Amino acid sequence: MVGVPETRYSRAGGVHVAYQVFGEGPFDLLFISHPTDPIDLLWDDPLAAAALRRLGSVARVLMLDLRGAGSSDAVNVAQLPRLEAWVDDIIAVMDAAGSSSAAVLATGESAQPAMVLAAAHPARVHALALVNSCARFVRAPDYPHGAPPEVARKLIDGYREQMGTGQLTEFLTPSRAHDPIFVRWRTRAQRLAGAPATMTPLYDFFLHADVRHVLGLVQAPTLVLHREDGSGLSGEARHPIAAVMSRAASNDSAGTESV
Repeated sequence: MVGVPETRYSRAGGVHVAYQVFGEGPFDLLFISHPTDPIDLLWDDPLAAAALRRLGSVARVLMLDLRGAGSSDAVNVAQLPRLEAWVDDIIAVMDAAGSSSAAVLATGESAQPAMVLAAAHPARVHALALVNSCARFVRAPDYPHGAPPEVARKLIDGYREQMGTGQLTEFLTPSRAHDPIFVRWRTRAQRLAGAPATMTPLYDFFLHADVRHVLGLVQAPTLVLHREDGSGLSGEARHPIAAVMSRAASNDSAGTESV
């Protein structure tokens, strides 16, 4: 049985990055949760804790709060860093934990730095799983997938107004929206992940980030997972990730599967 692990800090430049290490197994698994799921609170949700303990039964698990969220250092929202700064966070945690290579499991917006990590540092990632994520969430002239810009703006405004109130649970976790205990936990987690003035610009940043250019460079076998019945921006945009990676892998042993 995996107990609640101690939260430690690594340093990425001058930034403190909170992380945990738990479990045993023949390989390392790096889990990058959604920014609104602080690692110190994930263990308070019984279903999340059960899932983490199951991961810890087959691998040594590394888990972190990306900068700007949870117990990691805040960011200057007036001058957000480049996406590569969040990649530096991941590498700093892997180095602090003595992990030279890991399978990487990332969710939502947190999967974008995971894609960049796999592309820029292929020796550090031997497998990649992307859950409910997109290489780009918002539509563009050369990208007909995802949400129209005006819809994205409404989502960002709604996020600012409703974060930490419980109203986002139906949108983010519809299957558990009628569980009052979970709604209370989710609401508390959103508040402790970061204040609206910090988390809203971060949400905006990741919604408009574009990592399509790195997909063809990912060498690790990759699994792309999405909810078919879930709300969100990612429904139409999941196919370009798998399509681009599959084309890139056609002359290589690596493969990509979309579910």
